[in-house]
Amino acid sequence: MNLLDKQTEVLAPVFGMMELDGFEKWNDISNYLEVLELSNLSPEMKQHLREQYKLYDLSLDPKKKDSLKLVFNKKLTEAMAESAKKDN
Repeated sequence: MNLLDKQTEVLAPVFGMMELDGFEKWNDISNYLEVLELSNLSPEMKQHLREQYKLYDLSLDPKKKDSLKLVFNKKLTEAMAESAKKDN
């Protein structure tokens, strides 16, 4: 079960019932990625959150855990390289 999507499924109708400008869009939302697209975050932050969501989603499927390991190792290598650049 993807908890991010379940939380969105539960909370979207609640926010949709609020009589605030723009919240009527929440009535049609069914998953976390849709919430992310509605947000006013920077494109870079949205991309970062999309990648984290995909990693999380991969971790839920036993058949996809090998793919997750590859993606995680790539991200770890990138983070270590970025950290090394900052130290110099």
